[in-house]
Amino acid sequence: MEDLHWIDPSTLELLTLFVKNLRRGSVLALFTARTEFVQPWQESLTATLTLGPLSDSDARAMVTLMAQGIPEATIRRIVERADGVPLFAEEMARTAAQNDLASIPDTLQDLLAARMDKLGVARYTAQLAATLGREFDLDLLNKVFLSAPDALANDLCTLHDAGLIVAVSASTLQFKHALMQEAAYQSQSKADRQATHRRVAQALLSDFPVMVATQPERLAQHFSNAGEIGQSISYWIKAGQRAALNSANLEAIAHFESGLQLLMTLPSEQNRDHFEFNLLVGLCPVLYAAKGYGCEEAAQASARIEALTQRMGDNPKLFQTKWAQMVSTIACISSRGMPQAAMGLLTMAQDDPLKKMAAHSLAALASFWLGEFELTRSHDEQAVALYRADHRQLLIRQFGSDLVVNCTSYLGCSLYFLGYPKQAQMVCQQMLHQARALAHPHTLAQALSFAALLHRWLNLPEQALSLSAETIAISRQHDFCLWLACGEMTHGWALVKCGQPDGLSEIESSIAAMQSALGGISVVFLSSRIEACVHLKRYDEALDGLAQALADAEKTGDRHFLAELYRLKGVCLLALSSDNAADAESCFEQALTISRKQHAKSLELRATTSQARLWLQQGKQAAARRILEKIRSGFTEGFDSNDLQEAEKLLRALA
Repeated sequence: MEDLHWIDPSTLELLTLFVKNLRRGSVLALFTARTEFVQPWQESLTATLTLGPLSDSDARAMVTLMAQGIPEATIRRIVERADGVPLFAEEMARTAAQNDLASIPDTLQDLLAARMDKLGVARYTAQLAATLGREFDLDLLNKVFLSAPDALANDLCTLHDAGLIVAVSASTLQFKHALMQEAAYQSQSKADRQATHRRVAQALLSDFPVMVATQPERLAQHFSNAGEIGQSISYWIKAGQRAALNSANLEAIAHFESGLQLLMTLPSEQNRDHFEFNLLVGLCPVLYAAKGYGCEEAAQASARIEALTQRMGDNPKLFQTKWAQMVSTIACISSRGMPQAAMGLLTMAQDDPLKKMAAHSLAALASFWLGEFELTRSHDEQAVALYRADHRQLLIRQFGSDLVVNCTSYLGCSLYFLGYPKQAQMVCQQMLHQARALAHPHTLAQALSFAALLHRWLNLPEQALSLSAETIAISRQHDFCLWLACGEMTHGWALVKCGQPDGLSEIESSIAAMQSALGGISVVFLSSRIEACVHLKRYDEALDGLAQALADAEKTGDRHFLAELYRLKGVCLLALSSDNAADAESCFEQALTISRKQHAKSLELRATTSQARLWLQQGKQAAARRILEKIRSGFTEGFDSNDLQEAEKLLRALA
């Protein structure tokens, strides 16, 4: 593998997996790169040989072998002028065998350009091949070659004999060195280069449909170099969309940004707003996936989309744009007003099932964080009912993930809060099965994050540990910073619950990462740290965290865990001093009031259990047994869950 300093992210990811996972067998893999390349794998996994310039003795030996019989003085001059650069020494030796050294250009670039001038009719073929790239396909070269096929074969033999090109396979050749390709390319006039690129683009469109479908970025590059800016931007959009569909988010970002850079050269009257709008609509979801909903680039893109929307008026992608902006608002600022806004999107959707599903999923998302769990369940169930298998690719292309998996994840969480822990686990298993079958990394990372989070709420640390570890692995592999933070949050919590206090530092790290990716959904991270501190009996730290979490809940309207925050506050106050009993009971009462209003029976059960435990200490056994039996009788399933088992254990003590 040559020139890793130019490698694309996905190929580098493949090589990294290859290096890290090679455990048996004998494989020789040779990678070359310039010094600026930084290998992502541990240095101990590979052997590195640093190549400096050739020594004078090595350069002399090389020149002597290549051009036998040239004078000693000429050899010395070549070695001196080459300055340890092998290609320069080789080219000067080749030329010196036929010419006086004094006539050889002083720089390697000039020397290669001079060689191009001496190729005769083959010079045109070298220029044509160089326009295709350092590596070029013979079938494509045939399509754009204007003379007879026999002439092309002769020219290629000439270039091969001259040491300019080498065979890669039966259908592919490449220039021996990137500088040789660059010299051949630059030997054309600008007008000739543009005409050749235009001819190549047309040949690709007419004769290579598979290449056009799988490598639209090649069309984009050729149209760009041909001066066809509008055509180029169209194919950069296609390239970005295709990369996003395959979860190659870094490539997708690069493709969309290449299109945005070209906009600067496009006259404003040539659909400039239209192109910019489509580029930004494609860019936002991949920025969300790669950098999080709160990243600055996505915020700027979203603001620009809003400005363009007002200038362009009605647009088929207006729904998608508003949906993305509302998701960003929920994640970064607040869920307040978003369920009602989603109803407006539902009106816009009319009879389109994909748009109706997206509107319901957005309403469910906002409702959940507001603590409106019945509403969450209703919207999720309506969204899931609209889903068909053939929607899958369209959903990923338009919204960045399979929304039915997103809806199912929130449905499972809302079922837990509503008092159906068994159903929640069943829905979670279904969600993970769908996400794994889909094999779309971003959707799977999101599904794993919510599955791990649900098992945290179910107080099942071993399962949460496994799911969060998988979340971390896939998020690191695909650079999903948001899901990585979510995975680390639950992983740290699970470590603490499994007896490893160091997990608290992982939670702290996840909170720091969250602050750049989210703003409107911070309580779920802060509460993880609070629960860990309570488990470790670090009650003062827990109370400090509770003060911050309650302040954030007030600021953002995030009420999904508000009842539990008040319950935990009461637990901490009691643990610090029995003199805090009155304040603790007040906290439990607040938790009960909130959970009952939200129909959050699981949180109501927790608050009731804490209050009953306090009353037991105060000698109020009958009252404690009465309130606990009442809440327990309201459950119809999940009797093996931790919450109900704790309540049952306390009831036996009260009896």
